[in-house]
Amino acid sequence: MSKKTIAIIAELIPLVSIIVFLASVFSTYDSPLMKTVTLITSVLAFFGFVFFFVGRFLARGERIVKILGILDWFATLIILQVYAIAIFSFGL
Repeated sequence: MSKKTIAIIAELIPLVSIIVFLASVFSTYDSPLMKTVTLITSVLAFFGFVFFFVGRFLARGERIVKILGILDWFATLIILQVYAIAIFSFGL
């Protein structure tokens, strides 16, 4: 596999994680497995900025890597916003 392919796959991990995280948070299905999935996907989406740096290191000049890197930062910001809303909703 080329560096570009590895960088794209690494950059897609937080994007898929944020979609799965939001789907699991807003679903009505509640089980221990869903709680585990929510925890794992929130951690992966939160560390989107790490995947941004990994993608930049592997394929610096690729346009798709730059676009996915920006979306990785958005994944991190979305996780921070969800937890900030949760903190304010509990009145802390």
